[in-house]
Amino acid sequence: MSDKMLTKEELKEHETNLLKERQKSLDYINKLNDNQKDSVRESSGDASAYAIHQADHGSDTYYRENQVLMMEKEHQHLKCLNAALKRVYDGTYGICEICGKRIQPKRLEYVPHATYCIECRSAEDEKNKKKNRNKK
Repeated sequence: MSDKMLTKEELKEHETNLLKERQKSLDYINKLNDNQKDSVRESSGDASAYAIHQADHGSDTYYRENQVLMMEKEHQHLKCLNAALKRVYDGTYGICEICGKRIQPKRLEYVPHATYCIECRSAEDEKNKKKNRNKK
């Protein structure tokens, strides 16, 4: 076994952590869905007897749009967690996709779905900054 590869015990520990994180993400998405349903149900109630101020409509719209953005962000997070679980199952979890070295344990602790070691992530960020500056 390569010194780059994580042991079965390490992979099992990361799988457990990723599954917990995935469940938190799913719970949050369900909560956002419930809030969205409640918001739509409340706004579709019979309000014909009351004059509703335009600002209230604006606030409601802002709230629903914000909920949608949070849900999209959480779906993206869930997608990253699922990809990390796939890497756990195929044994490539914790290996940098650029340099092939092990990703630092502290990095995986804080960013469990990380695909790059900190050095490669920093280099990628710097490359993207330069590319964005050149577009302007």
